[in-house]
Amino acid sequence: MHQRTFGRRQSPQTSDTVSTGNKWMPLAAIFSFMIIAIVGVMAVTRGESSAPVAQTAEQPLPSHWVTTQRLARYTCPSASCGLVGEFYYREGVDILEERNGFARVTKFYDASCTNGRSDYIDSGPAACTNVNGIENGQFAEWVEISALSTERPGDPAEGATGVAALVGGSDDFNIYRAQFVQAAEKMMTEGICTSEQIKENGGFWASVNLKPRKAYFVRCGSSKYYLDVATGEIWRD
Repeated sequence: MHQRTFGRRQSPQTSDTVSTGNKWMPLAAIFSFMIIAIVGVMAVTRGESSAPVAQTAEQPLPSHWVTTQRLARYTCPSASCGLVGEFYYREGVDILEERNGFARVTKFYDASCTNGRSDYIDSGPAACTNVNGIENGQFAEWVEISALSTERPGDPAEGATGVAALVGGSDDFNIYRAQFVQAAEKMMTEGICTSEQIKENGGFWASVNLKPRKAYFVRCGSSKYYLDVATGEIWRD
C-alpha cells in the first residue's frame, strides 16, 4: 500500500529585509494545509474518499440452462465427433454460435494433440482433423440445442430440510434423493463422515472413472467414499 507523503516546507528565513510580498507565504501555506485537512476529515465522515473504491462486478447469468441429466460436449456440431465430457442438469452455458441443431458453448482452445490425436477426447473419434472439428490444433465444444432452455429448471433441493438439505447439492439429486439421504445417514451414524464434511463436500458427486456403474462419491477428511445408488453399497477408495 502506498502511503501519501507531503513535501517538507522550508523554514522561513529570518531577515530584516523581507519583502512585503513574501512575508505572508508561510502562514498562507499553513492555512491552506489546514483547510485541506478539514475537508478531508469531512469527506471521511460522510463515507467519501478520493481514493478509488474497488467494486466486485457481478457475473452475468448464462444465456441458457441444461434441461437433461447429462448433455454431451462434442468437438464439432455433430454427434459423430469426439466426446470431451458432459454438462450436468441445471448447469448454465452461453450460446456463441448455432449450426445444424447444435450450439457452440465455448471459445476455441488448444486440443492438446499428441501423435495426431487429442488428449481431451474421452470417447469417439480422437483424430486431430477438420472432420472432427479440430482445425489448426484447436476446437470448441458443441451441444445439442434441444437440451437447452432460457429458463433454469427448478432446484430439486428447494425446501429440503435435515439430511436432505445436507446432500441437496448432489449430482442427480432429483433422481437419487432417497439413496443419498439413506447413505448419508448411515455414514454419519457409523462415524464415517460428519454432517459438516458432507455439507462442505456439497453432497455426492457423480464418478466419471467408474462408468457405467452408477457410482457417486463424497470426501470425508482425507478419504473418499463411494456409493452405488443401484445397490446401496458404500466403500472406501
